[in-house]
Amino acid sequence: MKTVILAAGKGTRMGEHTQNTPKSLIRIGGKPILEHTLLSLPHPINEALIVVNYLSEQIKDYFSYKFGNININYIEQKEFLGTANAVWEAKQFLKNEKFLVLNGDWKNA
Repeated sequence: MKTVILAAGKGTRMGEHTQNTPKSLIRIGGKPILEHTLLSLPHPINEALIVVNYLSEQIKDYFSYKFGNININYIEQKEFLGTANAVWEAKQFLKNEKFLVLNGDWKNA
């Protein structure tokens, strides 16, 4: 099973915290939010597509293309056209398979 993780936004409501860091890399409990998200994925998920834009190289540098047993791919959302557009851009990755969509700034409690 695959997941699409939306991590393209600027996080402007977080002010100075996201001037130099993507929102999904802000640390909670010593780990970036996106790491918490990846750690909480159910076991059938073995592939993730992270939709990136703002400071995307930081996300790619941190996670590279593998996290535990999860293969990671990236797609650049060129324009901020919303969630539906981000999922639409992921259609080639999904290939008519079942998938899960998560926000990259979500942390499972």
